Amino acid sequence: MLDGLKNPSHSLLLIENDDDWDVEPPSLERPGYGWIYEIDLDHNVFHIVDMPFFSLECLPDDKAFIQYITDNDFSEDSAIEDHIYQDHYGHTACSLRCPPEYKYKKPTPPIVDNSDLVTYQLLMCTGSQVALSDMLALSDILSEGEHVRVTLLEVMIGQSMYDSAVGKELYAMELSSDHNQITDNQWSIACFMASFAFIPQMFDDYTCVMHPRLERREFTWVREDTIVCMVTHLYNERCLQESVSCLIDEISKRKDNPGHYFGIAFSVFHCAVVKVVKDAHTMIFSHMSPLQFLPSFHAHSPSTPGITALARLGHHIDPALLKHAMDICHHSRRMYLSMEKSLAHRAGSSDDVPFICPGPTLPLELWREIACYLPLYVLISLGLVSRLCREAALTVLCCPHLYDYRLVSAP
Repeated sequence: MLDGLKNPSHSLLLIENDDDWDVEPPSLERPGYGWIYEIDLDHNVFHIVDMPFFSLECLPDDKAFIQYITDNDFSEDSAIEDHIYQDHYGHTACSLRCPPEYKYKKPTPPIVDNSDLVTYQLLMCTGSQVALSDMLALSDILSEGEHVRVTLLEVMIGQSMYDSAVGKELYAMELSSDHNQITDNQWSIACFMASFAFIPQMFDDYTCVMHPRLERREFTWVREDTIVCMVTHLYNERCLQESVSCLIDEISKRKDNPGHYFGIAFSVFHCAVVKVVKDAHTMIFSHMSPLQFLPSFHAHSPSTPGITALARLGHHIDPALLKHAMDICHHSRRMYLSMEKSLAHRAGSSDDVPFICPGPTLPLELWREIACYLPLYVLISLGLVSRLCREAALTVLCCPHLYDYRLVSAP
């Protein structure tokens, strides 16, 4: 098979059969090697330049090998080191011309024990293919604000996929047999993609806005009412039901907080949203069918049903948004501490006279109109004035803020 290469002596063959390496892991940056091959005996995959290509159980012959790793426009006599096939995001990848029997195979879904499905089977399920619009009582047609959030999430996911290190990890995640095999780096990538829609949509220099770094946990509460769990093989029915059961079990631990909760089973490639309604004595749930989240690396569009679903769920107003915005905005936090000191000083003053605002209260519609003209940090200050101002500020804070710009419409 190596006879088809221009300089096979410049290639490196590594046998991988364990997590322990006797040599430095393969890397394009290693001097002296134009090509790197790996034979992964754990997954029966033949890798080229750190990327999965062929199944070890059915390798192509010499001529086909060259054909399926190069661009259409180049022959086997060309300098194939410069013309290896790339996907639409610029990553080394197996050509779309490669027949399925030669391509690497993804692991089969793990076996799910019946005991892991007890919660799913015992509680009342009001629907297993419920649309998100029905869960949230929304129209099937996206609002302008939702369209903006969807477009921003598509851009962020697409930019992440262009990164060579991220792309390599995403390809590697396809070979995970279960969630226990997901590495810390892969978990961080997945958690970023799943939680981005739920963090305050405020992005500026880190000296002004600093989002907290998430620590790896089995379950991550991205909001007071929304929890995310990293899983694999969501397209498999039993794996989906196990994930739903785990999310419900975790939500049920909040015994003193009845209400509506949302759980997100997330595998990067797919996602599924669960809605749990609990009161003091009963709990019912419904969930969606798994939706594609990550676009194909050969896709011509950044849109997927999963991205749209999470962006719409994230646009749903978060009652604690103002608090979270103050937590990440340094200027607002300093201002709030200053206000606390001022109020404490006034409370301790015997000759303090409470301020009485003359005239009628302004209607909410007018406060919203005023809020639309305010910069981010002043907008947060407005939300601290009264409940009415807070409601007006929250409506505008739902719009993404990039530095000094507010995104109010998408192209």
